Formats: sequence, structure tokens, C-alpha cells
Amino acid sequence: MYPGLHRSSLASVLSIYRETLGWTVGYVIADGVPGFPPDEQTITPLIDATLFEFEGRQGPVIAANCACFDAVSMPSPVGQALLTAGEGGPHVPALVDREASRVVLLVEPGSGSALASNDERMHLHAGLRSWITVPPSPGLRWDTPPWIQASRQPAPLPCGQDLVVTLHKVQRVLKRSGV
Repeated sequence: MYPGLHRSSLASVLSIYRETLGWTVGYVIADGVPGFPPDEQTITPLIDATLFEFEGRQGPVIAANCACFDAVSMPSPVGQALLTAGEGGPHVPALVDREASRVVLLVEPGSGSALASNDERMHLHAGLRSWITVPPSPGLRWDTPPWIQASRQPAPLPCGQDLVVTLHKVQRVLKRSGV
């Protein structure tokens, strides 16, 4: 099991993913975190009975299918600057991958290419054949979850195109500072 995460907590998070957000989730049992994103062939569908398989293991890697969102993975400095520059703007769900020093933004399905096409260091994960690893997988945490904390309702996903102007500003500032 995950250190500090009880089965009921994992079940609660998985319930939010599946029932609140409508995501298809799966898992990969591994000694460490496999590559991001996970290989589609290694993902096993996740059902409640599966939680018992996690007992005594280092922990599964939880994966979410990208049918309900586009995920744009970017270097951490770009992602963090984009989130900070956009404060006061739309709610932008974002997860932080501490191991790979990356930030992953979730945007409306079909709109992620507007962001990903701006920088070769950005990667788009979209559609039924794409999966991303999600918290509470080892090394991952939500910076901004895709649900409203108080109500546990889904947060509206921004359109990727709406973030492009802010991204360009951030990229200019980072380039001037040598990042």
C-alpha cells in the first residue's frame, strides 16, 4: 500500500476518478514507477476488489485514460510559471511529476494540441489509446485537482487555446532568464 495512504483513502480517490469525473482508470503493479505515460498493454482495469491485491506491495501505479481530457506534459519550470501566471484565470487542473520534473495540464478533449504544438519539450496525450499516470501513484501529486475540493464536483476543463497567450508570455520570460 502507499505509505501514509489507507485503503479507504485510495478507494475515495478512485471513486472521484471513476464516479465524479467519469474516467476509466487502471493500474500497473510495479516495483517503481514505469515510464510516463504507462504502456497501454500493461494496464489492468481497476475494480473495487482489486484494492485487496495492493496489500503489502509498494503500490500500484494508477493510470487514467485520456478519453475525457487532453493531457499536456511539459517541463516543470514552464508548467509552474504557466500556472502562476494564470492565477485568477480559469481553473487549470495540473499534476506534478516530481521524478521527471514535469507538470501535466488537463484541458478540454481535442484542445491540447494548441498548447503542445508550441514547444518540442511538450507532449500531448489524448484519446482512447492514451493513458497518463495519476496521483496517488508514487512521485505524483495534484497541484490543482480536476475537481472542486469543497463539493467534489468536476472542475470545468479549460480550452487549451485559451492558455496559449499566457504560455507565450511565460516562454518569453523564461527564455530571457535562460530557462
